[in-house]
Amino acid sequence: MKRLFCAILALAACAHAGHAADSPAPLPLDYFFAPPSFRLPRLAPDGRSYSVVMLVGQEEVLSLVDFATNKTTPLLRTDARFSNYWWKSPDLLLILDERDGHTGFETFNLKTRKTDQPSDLRYAGLANPLPDDPENVLLVRYRNWDLDLLKFNVRTGRATQVPVPSGYVRRWLTTSRGDVVAGFGRLHEKWFMILPQGAGWRRVELGDRRLPDFQPVWVAEDQRRLVGFDSASDDTARLIAWDPATDAKELLCAADSIDAEFLSAWGEDWTRMQYVAFETDRPKFRFLNADDQAIADALDAALPHTTNQIASATPDKSRLIVFSSSDRVAGDFYLFDVKARKLVKFGAVFPKAQPARLAQSRYFEFASRDGLTLHGRVYLPPDSKGPWPTVLIVDGPERSHFGYSAREQALACAGYAVVDIDARGTVGYGEKLWAAGNQELGGKIVDDLLDGIDWLAQRQIVDPARVAVLGYLQGGLTAVQATHRHPERFAAVVNFWAPAHFDYVDYMDFVYGRMSQDEVKSRLGGETGVRRYMETLNPVPILPELKVPSFHYYPRDPKAGLYFEGDRVQRALAQSSAPHVFLEGLTIRGPDQLLGDYSPDFPREWRRIFGELLPFLDRHVAKKSK
Repeated sequence: MKRLFCAILALAACAHAGHAADSPAPLPLDYFFAPPSFRLPRLAPDGRSYSVVMLVGQEEVLSLVDFATNKTTPLLRTDARFSNYWWKSPDLLLILDERDGHTGFETFNLKTRKTDQPSDLRYAGLANPLPDDPENVLLVRYRNWDLDLLKFNVRTGRATQVPVPSGYVRRWLTTSRGDVVAGFGRLHEKWFMILPQGAGWRRVELGDRRLPDFQPVWVAEDQRRLVGFDSASDDTARLIAWDPATDAKELLCAADSIDAEFLSAWGEDWTRMQYVAFETDRPKFRFLNADDQAIADALDAALPHTTNQIASATPDKSRLIVFSSSDRVAGDFYLFDVKARKLVKFGAVFPKAQPARLAQSRYFEFASRDGLTLHGRVYLPPDSKGPWPTVLIVDGPERSHFGYSAREQALACAGYAVVDIDARGTVGYGEKLWAAGNQELGGKIVDDLLDGIDWLAQRQIVDPARVAVLGYLQGGLTAVQATHRHPERFAAVVNFWAPAHFDYVDYMDFVYGRMSQDEVKSRLGGETGVRRYMETLNPVPILPELKVPSFHYYPRDPKAGLYFEGDRVQRALAQSSAPHVFLEGLTIRGPDQLLGDYSPDFPREWRRIFGELLPFLDRHVAKKSK
């Protein structure tokens, strides 16, 4: 999911169209495209200081900062990346670092300044820091299709395996003392839980649909029940608490038209501040503890224009670090004294940010031509008036979010209205709207996009003669299909890594809704029917027929040269008479690395991409004659 912390990718250039002669000079590329220089602040247990990851040159430095004196003490450097870390005690940090696509576990002793990184935990993750156990933490070690559960003694540096069943478990759910409450997994398309029973274990089946009937997320504060999402009882996902001993279920929260979204099981630093979110125009947090909710309400009253998350807390919750972000703020950090109700800003993701020069977004609602209620978000260029040339973003099934978006801000600051429409097939608005996207990537989904553009054009926001459509991954297929079907409606198409060969693609990625494979077989013709539909979306045969200018980006494969999809696209473009740009990218492991990596390589790569993309849009969209 494009969650709030993952939305702090560095921005691209604010240059080109739409600036008045007396307006400030456009912000340069390297101003926007930089990795975060200040992230993951965590309160020390006494609340008088905090740790934080800072960028120094090409290295990340974990440092300790005193609130009273602002004195900064470097603790640990890495040329990799700190994925996350936690305070186990006043003298010990638990650290997950990421290197070459793998996460490893280590500890850092603040007294001795020594790091302990057991070799057998090089590919391990943290399952539970066990806040009620001073000597142990629970780790998971990835092994084939299973997760080993390990108890690691931070004093001796030894790990022992916890005796649990093996077999396709994806998550272990444990109490704050380390007792196993459940294992959750999937085997042969069937979801299940395994639960301790006496000296053995019992198995609970959770269905064979796309999503499980019940998805456990964390252990409740009573250390007995499981809190998770019920996807079987209604159109939208509901948050419930389930008692394994009695089978009793308690509804915690739900909404009529939007799904509950899991954001935090324990709080960002495992301080047991459990909450979920519902997002319409912006996320609304629902804490399960009434005292925590009161604190959150006070923060929202003090910071009404931002989304405010509790990123860290002292064990007694007397002091909090608050992460505050919006469509124009990548992230500011505040210290909140709960008793004194005092809020003080002490850091920012990008310290030199200028939010007033960035674009604001608006959430809107419209009706499709066949009567569906749909939503979207539009970023409006700052300091200018519409109707504007427009870039229509197609992200596939992912819904739009309120938050700081690198690419949307880059384009809006360059003078474009940036439109992100939650067409049918989008997740987050319930089962019916999600399933309505089946076999419609090139059909009714395109119609929804056009209906949204028309709605905005009627309100003098979009210039309908100057619209480019930009798609990422699966959304790139829709973008190409839209321009092929309706060349008169689009001035250009931009394709970021759309699949061009489907043999390696899981066909269920093209199935929308919670259907089981049996339901897919009866409704869509099974794998054969879905793959036949997928081939109708293949961009390679239609690229030579495109009548509008196109821009394509494909990265390199770690083991070979250009990804073979890009090779096919290049050959197809050679047969096209329409203007086109093909940009070969970095060597990457997969889409998530390109869209969410914080390493210095990827801000540089996005700077390079937008250095080519903005002139392309300027030529073919902004300056297109009406």
